[in-house]
Amino acid sequence: MPLTLLQECLDPPAGMLGRKNLKQAGCIAFGSEQQHYCLHCCRKKKSASRADVVTVGDSWLGPAIKAGYLQPLQDVDSFRWWDCLAPHWRRLVTRNLSGQADPKGQVWAVPYRWGCTLVAFNTNKLCRRGGVPIHDWSDLLQPCLKGRVAFLDSPRELVGVALKTLGLPYNCTYSQLCKSHVSLQQLQQRLQHLRDQVRLFSSRDHTRALAANDVWAIVGSSLDLIPLASRSSNISITAPVSGTALWADLWTVPAHASGGSQMQGPSPLLPAWFEFALQPSRMQPSRGLQLGASPLQLPGHLSSSQKEHDVVSSSEWASQLIDGVMPEKETLMRSEFLLPLDQDTIAMYQKLLSV
Repeated sequence: MPLTLLQECLDPPAGMLGRKNLKQAGCIAFGSEQQHYCLHCCRKKKSASRADVVTVGDSWLGPAIKAGYLQPLQDVDSFRWWDCLAPHWRRLVTRNLSGQADPKGQVWAVPYRWGCTLVAFNTNKLCRRGGVPIHDWSDLLQPCLKGRVAFLDSPRELVGVALKTLGLPYNCTYSQLCKSHVSLQQLQQRLQHLRDQVRLFSSRDHTRALAANDVWAIVGSSLDLIPLASRSSNISITAPVSGTALWADLWTVPAHASGGSQMQGPSPLLPAWFEFALQPSRMQPSRGLQLGASPLQLPGHLSSSQKEHDVVSSSEWASQLIDGVMPEKETLMRSEFLLPLDQDTIAMYQKLLSV
């Protein structure tokens, strides 16, 4: 009995959340228009309707569940692959029917790789203009970097970085903000300061801008920045020490999967596939984050039955990341997956981005 796989990453087109949208808050990443477009890109293809399993980025897991495009995984407690997943991973993939993280919900996905948001910067340009090497998010606010930063095309990342510079987590909710030492006005001012530093909002052209010296620092995915830095001795990369945003690619089962008995229901081979994807033998520690790392390689996110794999700890951030080694263990333990926002927090984001 065959197992049909379809690798479709449900990510928004790069032009959909452009600089104008970020600057003027014409739309935000969790808007229904973007979700509608992206969640249909897999369903439109005939091959998708026959697939037993498809890949989804963790940021689109919630919208895909809410739209009814996926089905929950059954009897996960009876399979060995579930025992391999640490509590943090289990929380990421356990959702209610609205797509919100819910410990009482069902399991909807299996992670197979992860990465994180990094910062790359031109060492020569920065130091010659009186700047200091970037080690944390607040270093992006240096005066010499005004108008010299390229940023991911993501309002969640932009507001998240503003929160991090104020000592708050990426996933800080409106309720948590009200109880913190930071006011909404202070967050608004910090967000505006960060915007003033940014010359370009793009998830596609940011690396080109750094290579062309149009900007001196960029915020982007590890998949994009590590190859860029490996091609140039002038470019260094760092994982901000206060923690960064994590992302994951997940295996999910389409709502109309029909690879099972008599072409009804999902394939019975799925548990074996999930277990294969999570085998320790499939890890490649030497490659680190270059192509995405195994879920078993995320320090602080391991199950009690697993042995933590060594994570190199050194001040030589750039050379280690370029060579494929992970960021420091402490940094990764302070990092977060971006979870769905509640309605009050969405309203806060809309207010912040509308100014």
